[in-house]
Amino acid sequence: MPLAIFAASKIRQLGFERVIEEVVRAGGDTDSNASIAGHLCGAMLGASSVPAHLVDAIPDAPDIRRVISPERAPPPVASLRRTAVSAHRSASVFSSSSPWPPCPNPSSSDDLPLPLLRPLSERSRQAPPPRRRDAARQYAGRSGDCLHLRCRPLARGIRPPRIGNPARRRMGGHNPKSRPAGRRDQFEDFLRQPASRSGLGANRRAEHLPVRRWWRSFVLRRSLRRQLAAVTREQHLDAHGRRLWLLDQLDNYLDRWLAFAALGVPMESLLRDDLFLMLRHGSALFTEEIDQLPPTAPERIAWQTFAQLLANFSGAPSTSSMHELRKSLSAVRVAHQHRSHIATSETANWT
Repeated sequence: MPLAIFAASKIRQLGFERVIEEVVRAGGDTDSNASIAGHLCGAMLGASSVPAHLVDAIPDAPDIRRVISPERAPPPVASLRRTAVSAHRSASVFSSSSPWPPCPNPSSSDDLPLPLLRPLSERSRQAPPPRRRDAARQYAGRSGDCLHLRCRPLARGIRPPRIGNPARRRMGGHNPKSRPAGRRDQFEDFLRQPASRSGLGANRRAEHLPVRRWWRSFVLRRSLRRQLAAVTREQHLDAHGRRLWLLDQLDNYLDRWLAFAALGVPMESLLRDDLFLMLRHGSALFTEEIDQLPPTAPERIAWQTFAQLLANFSGAPSTSSMHELRKSLSAVRVAHQHRSHIATSETANWT
């Protein structure tokens, strides 16, 4: 939240793309940065301030097309802008049934803590229907992913990846009359990753769509397995290295999830949060990895304690159990670090 407020306060001074570059450079996970980009995009779309090349690229993303009903032609971009802004205001800032509060002074942006969220008209203060609001949430979230994909290479100090199909370029180019497919392919590869895991927005959407909640769990589990396979291949990790990488992910998920709990989020929402899903999927994957160790290994015994606490928490959640989860996961890491120290000492003695 502080990073989002900083971005909103600096966007008029630095410009949209520069602010997103600073957000990405500040650190944080991909999904949180994409969520910030989506919120800023929603506000700026309402003010018609997004750069033209980004506005033209967003509706072409495949997942944006899936949000729009295939039975009818896509609505105008201006209509999608108004819908995304209205949904973001009604769903992310206030409850879906509350109208947007009146602006103290529409001619001045200094009267509001977030001037980008200033209402544009009386009509935009009314909350949209639930079905339209759900579609707009998906549109705004995928817009944030697209914008993050565009700005992430810039924040690293390199140029964006070359647009175009590599196979087609090797064959001598593509038909100039056809629509460039590179941008669409580029966005499609990025949108296969999990969408925003920033917390409550995904929870509210999942409460109304149980089928999507099941599909979301499947996508998150598949994504984690693919990330582990990619890291293993790129960094040449052994079994111990794979377990340490998974422990890093579990630490990240648990810390962020406990931070949501400290903000007073209801327990029901915490159990439906994507971070809790990632905790469960990461735990299942770690169990597969640690089963290769002997039953008497200290790290395996410590892990069994954490796995049992996590299973009990899913059935009977409580605040005290959440702190026990943090302690038991720390014990697992200590046991693995001890094994790493022993292995390093044995290697040094052998050499």
